[in-house]
Amino acid sequence: MAFRLMYSHDYILEKFTQALYDLATGEGDARSRIGPAYYRFWHVNEEDFPEHLRKKRTDIDRLLMRLPGRKGYIIPDNLTKMKNKTAVKIAKLILEIYLDLIELHSCQNT
Repeated sequence: MAFRLMYSHDYILEKFTQALYDLATGEGDARSRIGPAYYRFWHVNEEDFPEHLRKKRTDIDRLLMRLPGRKGYIIPDNLTKMKNKTAVKIAKLILEIYLDLIELHSCQNT
């Protein structure tokens, strides 16, 4: 039986709070802010997210890996080739997940 670490919703919310901070305060255009934001939560598997947020999480990965790249460097390679418009889509998905997590958190604590 394989052991799988499950992250709590509070932990995921913390990671997305940090990611949102990176998106809001990072230097450069959206492309240069997406990398640091993504690396805040990249290790959290889709299955750890609330079910209604899993597609958005998968969409982030799909957008970050849709272009070809070197093995082990697919995300950095994609970030350098990516249009700013695509980076904005990813930033929007991160914001939407964050807002949904905040709402879920507030519902659980009332």
